[in-house]
Amino acid sequence: KQFASEKAFLEVQAHIEARPTFSLMKEARLALTDMGISLSSREEAFMSRLGERIPVVGVGVRASNRAYAGFLNKLRADTFDALLTQAKRAGIDTENAKFLTDLGRFINAATGRGSLGFFEKSAVPLSTFFFSPRLMASRLQLLNPVFYMNLHPFVRKQALISALGLASLGAIVLGLFKLNGQSVGTDPRSADFAKAKIGNTRFDIWGGFQQPMVALFRLVTGQMVSSTTGREFVLGEGYKPTTRLDIVMRYLKSKEAPVISLMTQLLEGVKPSGEPVRLSVELVDRFIPMFVQDLAEVSEEHGLGNAWMALPGAFGVGVQTYGRKIPQVTQTPAGRETIRFR
Repeated sequence: KQFASEKAFLEVQAHIEARPTFSLMKEARLALTDMGISLSSREEAFMSRLGERIPVVGVGVRASNRAYAGFLNKLRADTFDALLTQAKRAGIDTENAKFLTDLGRFINAATGRGSLGFFEKSAVPLSTFFFSPRLMASRLQLLNPVFYMNLHPFVRKQALISALGLASLGAIVLGLFKLNGQSVGTDPRSADFAKAKIGNTRFDIWGGFQQPMVALFRLVTGQMVSSTTGREFVLGEGYKPTTRLDIVMRYLKSKEAPVISLMTQLLEGVKPSGEPVRLSVELVDRFIPMFVQDLAEVSEEHGLGNAWMALPGAFGVGVQTYGRKIPQVTQTPAGRETIRFR
């Protein structure tokens, strides 16, 4: 309804504001965003209003943004009320400042809006350089044991139940893939870790938790494994070695905003795959929705009849299709021979 109607969106928001617990939501700093002019009050995935101003297409863009923001607001408010009711039944002082603050922190982080700490006031500038910095922060917070240790006991219990539930559900899904004869990544040093794999198509069901876990394992062990060749590398060894700094920079680059990532690739002149960067191709890529790109790659790899395999991408599952790297001798602009991969 909120997708189709601005009126429906405003009614849902008004209903949230009319709840007797709304004052407690504000005290808890629950992230209730809107579609207004102030960018800091919008969901960070839509920090710009330019898309909404495009003739004809802009109507659909605003409808999509409205539905997303409206759904998250209702989800956060409903979860807040549900946990508040549970806490009252458990005899918790629900007006305690520590309890309310931690409840708001947990719900915000669990719904992808983590705290930026010292950079809280720089949320809008940060979103220029990174794609959804609050989402990045929420994943790092929920993977950090200290985050749970500092929570109010009741909130800590709910957060741990949520974390264990997510881990259990993910393990069940991957187990079903394995029982069905498909491949599942088990090496935490590889980009394929905890991903289901059909042919050369990977499915990441973890919603942004997998990448920092792999980066952390690589940093701690000092090793990495190629997801295309299976080759093991020791960080800092060999010709032009990959270092721990490279691991950190790769992670940050993978989180760059589209415009910044374009600038980075143009400055480097080479894609991570070793292919030369072509401005026209890169520009077009950034205007094609990710789901459409996934659909094209899956169709090319598995045939048009299996294009349905890209459908999980429409529901938040990461879908990537890439095969083995093939070495080939090419020439640099200066005419020297070099080995690159395709």
